[in-house]
Amino acid sequence: MAEAFARVVGFERQRALTNVVLGWLPYATVDDVSLASGAESWEVVVKAKVRVFGYAEREGKTLFLPGLDALHYGYPSPWTFTLGATFAGQGGRTSALAVNDAHRYRLVRRITLPRGAAVERAPAALREASPNLTASRALKVEGETITDEVALDLPTGTVAVDDYRTFVARAHRVDDALAARIRVRLAPP
Repeated sequence: MAEAFARVVGFERQRALTNVVLGWLPYATVDDVSLASGAESWEVVVKAKVRVFGYAEREGKTLFLPGLDALHYGYPSPWTFTLGATFAGQGGRTSALAVNDAHRYRLVRRITLPRGAAVERAPAALREASPNLTASRALKVEGETITDEVALDLPTGTVAVDDYRTFVARAHRVDDALAARIRVRLAPP
């Protein structure tokens, strides 16, 4: 994507940036989006201001804020996958697994809760580290603001047949941790 921005300008660039955001929040209204990375940087840093109506599932006085899928594509069109769906579909491998597309991101999600609401149950922190998959998730609650920081590094390379089961188990742990919802208790009226 960083290479595409050397050629993509104007409306097409704005549409590409919007698609990146929609790859993370498919039902969002994107009010403002901009490329925040430096001109010569290999990183693509996108800042966006979005509105998401119906973001949480509500059950009585409880809100469930969604987790997320591990793999996100925003260019040329937005879609998501789990690590398990992408890499763990072959139970009895007889050859090494080739990871052809690298995925590296850091997401900071800030959610402002309604006045008086409180986090009732937060997902456990995640820390997975290996040469072929590293991921983390940490949640911080300060008053009515939740800061959810997620990082994933899936480099290109191969996973040996003997290491495949360990890789799949790690991929499922990462999927489960990232997909975990945040449970919020609303304040009484």
